[in-house]
Amino acid sequence: MSLLNLRISSTETSAKSGISNKSGKPYAFKQQTAFVEINDETRKIDVTLADGEPPYPVGKYTLDVLDYVVVGRFGFEFDRFKPLKLVPASVSAIPRAA
Repeated sequence: MSLLNLRISSTETSAKSGISNKSGKPYAFKQQTAFVEINDETRKIDVTLADGEPPYPVGKYTLDVLDYVVVGRFGFEFDRFKPLKLVPASVSAIPRAA
């Protein structure tokens, strides 16, 4: 397990929509701002919410990075199309059954 610590400080979301240049089809999605802590640095990231998914409540979360690593054409890659699933920090501290 390789966990990242994230913090959500607002339930505000931003909507993005348009027409894909590649396919010509419309797209729409919502994003929520989170802050990730890596090596004593804090970075702002956007978390894309799944269709119909409400914003994450304000709080601390973890994300298991290995759930999003795939083998691509150039080796290991981050699956950028898989929606992130954040786990509340108090719940993620409980070990998973093997």
